[in-house]
Amino acid sequence: MPKVTPPLLRFLRAMTKEQQEAFAFAVGTTTNYLYQMAAQEEPNPRLRMALAIREESRKLSKKLMCEPLTLEDLLVGVTKS
Repeated sequence: MPKVTPPLLRFLRAMTKEQQEAFAFAVGTTTNYLYQMAAQEEPNPRLRMALAIREESRKLSKKLMCEPLTLEDLLVGVTKS
């Protein structure tokens, strides 16, 4: 069975080195860390949990009469302006 290239790795490979560096800077990390993330064979459990929390909050928000959570809401230490 052929190995599937992860989407992040495909995305990084589509960019020039300069574009990779600019992208990494824009998202607050390094190109090396992005490649480490792309090489992981197991999905990121924290991201999976955040997506599950967001989805479940969408389901319950009408019943609770409140706004559903966003991914930004789940970031620690974020303040909304």
